[in-house]
Amino acid sequence: MSQESRDDTGRPNLSRAEFPPGMVLCASTLENSWLPPNNLIGSTSPKVDRGPGDLFAGNSVTPEGLASLEFGAAVLPTKLIMVLGHNSCGAVNATVTALQKGDTLPVHIADLVRAMKPGIEPVLKQSGNDLQQRAVIANMRYNAQRLQHAKPILAENDSQE
Repeated sequence: MSQESRDDTGRPNLSRAEFPPGMVLCASTLENSWLPPNNLIGSTSPKVDRGPGDLFAGNSVTPEGLASLEFGAAVLPTKLIMVLGHNSCGAVNATVTALQKGDTLPVHIADLVRAMKPGIEPVLKQSGNDLQQRAVIANMRYNAQRLQHAKPILAENDSQE
């Protein structure tokens, strides 16, 4: 946050309207407690100062996740969306396993696998090492492409840049 949006002690003044410069689509803190999205940019870099209120985080490109990102783009208005992934992602690993073995999963977990399948399934047909890493990358690319073509809000913002 800029200095103008901090109080006299240097803490963020979060009572004002949101105007984050970026949004994050990644494993959320609901799914992965390793690292909150706000911590991905910030205290480790002397050039970038990011804290609470600086990033708007979405979860995945589901209708609800897309709605959150569209809200950020249309209402806040935020232009940058970062699509992130991480090694040893449990959701990606579960999707790879389910697709390889044809596992029947509980309803909501099956919904997650169905949502991730189009991005991950093509790498299962490819030979090579590091299937899990390739699946993480494929999932990120698939979600980034979906966001670029999400009409009307995100696709229009992408074409204006």
